[in-house]
Amino acid sequence: MEKQEEKSNGLLKFLGIGCLGFIILGGLTTWYVVNNIKSITAEVAQSIAETLISKTELSEEDKKELMLILDEITEEVKKGEISEAQFSAMLQSFSESGLLPALALHFFENTYLSKADLSQEEKDEMLKHLSRYRWGLINEKIEYFTQSNTKIMDIVSVKNGETDELKQELTKEELETAIQIMKDAADTNNIADKKYKIEVAKEIRKVLDRAKNKTLEQESSELQ
Repeated sequence: MEKQEEKSNGLLKFLGIGCLGFIILGGLTTWYVVNNIKSITAEVAQSIAETLISKTELSEEDKKELMLILDEITEEVKKGEISEAQFSAMLQSFSESGLLPALALHFFENTYLSKADLSQEEKDEMLKHLSRYRWGLINEKIEYFTQSNTKIMDIVSVKNGETDELKQELTKEELETAIQIMKDAADTNNIADKKYKIEVAKEIRKVLDRAKNKTLEQESSELQ
């Protein structure tokens, strides 16, 4: 339990949620979602997700599209168009996918990279490698809870008593080191050396649809 809570809290910090109290609450609710998939309702999951989404560094367009997806799924569950097994599988798939850590990189980009005192050419090069790392997380080519992520978290956070706090800014050396870690992970996992454009809502829909379809196939095979 403690291990899962540590992972959840670290992730939520990286999502750019500014309030410490909300980080703690978010960590507990995320842990609850992961560990109580069978009992959680669509309305509860929707409420948790909407709160998290509203506090991220996503664009307003992405937030709006994600809210629409949540509304659609909630209505489908209420109407019985999505079974309990399918809904559980969708939640499980989302919580285990690389989507959440990939979303966290929006915070890194907006808080550190975009505000760095670098030439546009340098920023573009760094953004390319960040996008490669993000694409790898989303497409499960790069695992999130690995040494590379731990090293990045060590760079962007500082100890304050028993808690870790995100830095307001990074030095050029810290930024370069963090991006190099992302680049090395992308290179190691053979992610093409190009900038990837990520449409968050579409990627989330893909993950949820894959989980739903997989459950439908399992249910169909059990009936045969």
